Amino acid sequence: MVDIFNPEVSKVIKGMKGKSVLIYGANRTGKTSNLVKAPKPLVCCFENGLNAIDSIKNIKVKKWNDWTSFVRQLTSDATIEKAKELYSTIIVDTVDGMADLAAEFICGVYGVSRINEGNRGYGLWKEYSQEINKWLKLLVNSGYTVCFIAHEGEREFS
Repeated sequence: MVDIFNPEVSKVIKGMKGKSVLIYGANRTGKTSNLVKAPKPLVCCFENGLNAIDSIKNIKVKKWNDWTSFVRQLTSDATIEKAKELYSTIIVDTVDGMADLAAEFICGVYGVSRINEGNRGYGLWKEYSQEINKWLKLLVNSGYTVCFIAHEGEREFS
């Protein structure tokens, strides 16, 4: 039961543990170069963005199941201790690439070719959002710093 006479008191948590950050900008502005300087980075490559940076640990993601496997390995009870010894910063390169794979996955699950075709024309935006957030929350709630890279420009959703 909620007790309004004995509420919790918030505390500012120092550092970046369990936080998320978005770095946005044009190509070749050093977004990735700067983020890989964070403590114990692991780059989750939804696109080829590490061609000009040597010796960075990374995982290539080609389909949504690669992403979910990646997150499970970082957060499961069986592997989290070992993963945290190696990594504390997870870099998502790029948000657009992740969004595209999530959309492709949701469309496959619901048997449509575009998100807006699902749910009798109202779209599968809620399902799409929930699918992305489910996996991101696992990472952040497990104490990783999650950094997102996004490129400037307009994006068309269909």
